[in-house]
Amino acid sequence: MSKRNPRSYFAIDEGEDSIVYKVKNAFTGGRETAKLQRKLGGQPEICPIYELEVYFFTRDDEKLRRIYFDCKNGDILCGEHKDEILRRILVFRKDHLKRKRKKLNVAQRIIRGNHLYG
Repeated sequence: MSKRNPRSYFAIDEGEDSIVYKVKNAFTGGRETAKLQRKLGGQPEICPIYELEVYFFTRDDEKLRRIYFDCKNGDILCGEHKDEILRRILVFRKDHLKRKRKKLNVAQRIIRGNHLYG
């Protein structure tokens, strides 16, 4: 993902519609058609959606291995993978924004120089 192209990345506090649009329209390691991808398999080694799995959303090496080979073997299509990762992104985002709202007053007090306790 390139920071030069604003459509090639998203921020967690960005609007949900914008994140959905960007993920759904993201480049992948998929083939031109579903039929061709089922036959030849995908290319997870060049896929930003798979990178999201690796770096942010999947800590289990066995699960990552399964995802990698499901893609390589054409057992999962890019649209399916995008839908799954998008679901997890939006759950994470919702939780993050909820925690952020709870702590915002503490952050504002720190910035103003007020003590946290007292």
